[in-house]
Amino acid sequence: MTCLTLVAISCQGFGEFWKVALDLDQSEVTLLFGAPQKLRVTSTDAGNDFSWSSSDPDKVTVAADGTVTARRTGTVIVTAKTTDERRIGQAFVTVPRGQMFTIRGGTTTQAMLYDPIAGLFKALPALTATAANGASLHPIYQGPMQGKILVIHGGATTTTSVFDPGTATFAAGPNLTSSANAGGHAFATGKGTIVCVLAGGSSMATSVYDMNSNSFSAGPNLTDNAGAGSKTFPVTSGTQNGKFITMHGNTVSTTSLFDPADSSYTTGPALPSGVAAGTNFLAVTTGASAGKTLILHGNSAATSLYNPTNNTFAATGNATTNINNGASAFLINAGTNAGKYFIIHGNSGNLTSISDSTADITGWLGGQSMPFTSGAGSHVFRVATGLYAGKLMVLYNSGTTTSLFDDASDSFSNGPQMAMGGVGLGAATLEIP
Repeated sequence: MTCLTLVAISCQGFGEFWKVALDLDQSEVTLLFGAPQKLRVTSTDAGNDFSWSSSDPDKVTVAADGTVTARRTGTVIVTAKTTDERRIGQAFVTVPRGQMFTIRGGTTTQAMLYDPIAGLFKALPALTATAANGASLHPIYQGPMQGKILVIHGGATTTTSVFDPGTATFAAGPNLTSSANAGGHAFATGKGTIVCVLAGGSSMATSVYDMNSNSFSAGPNLTDNAGAGSKTFPVTSGTQNGKFITMHGNTVSTTSLFDPADSSYTTGPALPSGVAAGTNFLAVTTGASAGKTLILHGNSAATSLYNPTNNTFAATGNATTNINNGASAFLINAGTNAGKYFIIHGNSGNLTSISDSTADITGWLGGQSMPFTSGAGSHVFRVATGLYAGKLMVLYNSGTTTSLFDDASDSFSNGPQMAMGGVGLGAATLEIP
């Protein structure tokens, strides 16, 4: 006696019904956020009544008619069964990494999605309010909004939006307890359900978002005002392991140290010089400075390294020109400069700097010029999969242009056009988890 099926089913003797494969129109599906697809049974002798199920509904949901919708990245098995369960068909459905969600900022409601498979951007519906200076994005990992993205609008307002990747739509979110403005940003506190949102705008105030209640409450005050250029980075080793350092911006060298254990701020280590608009940071993973954090100071050419071993900052020499709005830093992964660090200066220019050695970050040399100027709102992301996998995408504030940086050839080329009018102050991009 033979058992025919798509799945492993043992023969259990004379009383066991045969189980025969149920053919579907697709056995492997690549599913993008905001683009549901319908699976169909193609076996002509199976009738019209089926039940559908997903092996992980947190990643992919399936409706009664076989329509699959992306919720999170990953691969699931979607199964169709006849009502008597004698016939079963299955398809592997993959939601690929590298799908990027971008808000334009610049006091607009525009947003877009990047499709890594086609290497194209597509426009999204409007945010529920304009996004501007102080805007930021944060994924929601649990609670009633699980799988969605919180959008802080900034622009000296308390409003937020919640983006649903499955439907590619926005809904109004809960209000902050204090307005977000220049220097405002959000970071996960390490407690799982909590996000701390700095008000910026020369204020010490923070708001705390609780994922489980989808609401904000007033958070602890910083030890100094935060303004343009304020950024927060995690401490991942050393005496302050698990804490977070907030650089205040506002051209000052002071910092605050956030402790998730009691949700409090204390005075942090001083920077070697002030930070302002254009400040950015990057975890160093190669060379003698591995484990440290590289700081671009903004409003100057200064850079520094944070050393978690002794909880101090030290200057690392000046970049080749000033760093300002639109600045970014990243590691070069291949080619003659593999292992070095690359700075895009912003400041409405097209100049870059490269660290002078793969052994350590001690100084900076001039890098390849970009084809377009980067300024307020310009930023970068590494393409994870698809047509431009491994390349760096640069979003500019000069029209709808983008560039692709190829590490191996140490060169820029023109990238796909944005599906919105460039980027501006408050622009941000997040990979959808």
